[in-house]
Amino acid sequence: MADRAAYYRRRYLRSLLLAVMTLLLVWGFRTGHLEVDKVKAAVLEQVAKVTPDASNAYSYLGSYHTSTEQWEDAVSAYSELVSLQPESVEAYIGLSDCYRSLKRYEDAIDILKTLVNIHPEYAFGYVSLGYNLSDVGRYQEAIEAYLKALELEPSMSNMHLRLGRLYAKIGENKTAITYLEEALNLDEKSDEAHYELAKVWLSEENTAGAMEQYQALLGLNDNLAQEIIEAISTSGAQDSNDVPLGEIEEPQEEIEGETTVETKVETKPTPLIEEPTVQPQKVTESPRPARDPNRPSSRP
Repeated sequence: MADRAAYYRRRYLRSLLLAVMTLLLVWGFRTGHLEVDKVKAAVLEQVAKVTPDASNAYSYLGSYHTSTEQWEDAVSAYSELVSLQPESVEAYIGLSDCYRSLKRYEDAIDILKTLVNIHPEYAFGYVSLGYNLSDVGRYQEAIEAYLKALELEPSMSNMHLRLGRLYAKIGENKTAITYLEEALNLDEKSDEAHYELAKVWLSEENTAGAMEQYQALLGLNDNLAQEIIEAISTSGAQDSNDVPLGEIEEPQEEIEGETTVETKVETKPTPLIEEPTVQPQKVTESPRPARDPNRPSSRP
């Protein structure tokens, strides 16, 4: 009898709360004074308190508080969801994301280790675990997590990229190159993979390899391309296998006391048909006759 009364009481409270929520939503839509999501969240919090299995309510609340960056409230909602559904992937992932946003990396790592123990076939659980391990500088453990994710999902090009980046950080450049080249085989337009591979080539003093990745970056990500060409120009890492850097103009040294004068010789084009040369004619005047002294003058 008591159980029946409690059951009807819960139904009554739930119906009452839903009615209030409906009225508030209608009023909010008409007046614009209330945000629907806030009203819904507030009502669901009350529903969760009086409902034995409020998994859906806590799931929505966790998602809502995460979208509004209310991390502590989201942690509370997802923690409740974990307690109600201890095998819920959504609950563990949501909770670990909140811990990571709060920079509580160790808490996130503990939650994710629990998740992959419960669901060892869930590749993204290992991906998230690798993210958090990398954040705290535990690179070798992060590599192991990424390798497990790659074992479950071999086509994830971003895992090859992240593995290449981590192997470069611990100084294993040859292995880093292998994973970065595989990332490019899966996605040849990955600007991050080209960028990371260029940095590894530079650390290996292979300017030719870095230049190849620079050329590939042009048009994909000009900002990253600019970073690489600047690194190449300042590194001085050239060996016998390097190619000339056509994009970098080396300043020419000036010798003190000497001035280089550049002379230009202008040449006239030769005409296809030679024009005849006209020689000027010399005009000669006839000598005037000498005057006869015995001839009478015409003047009076």
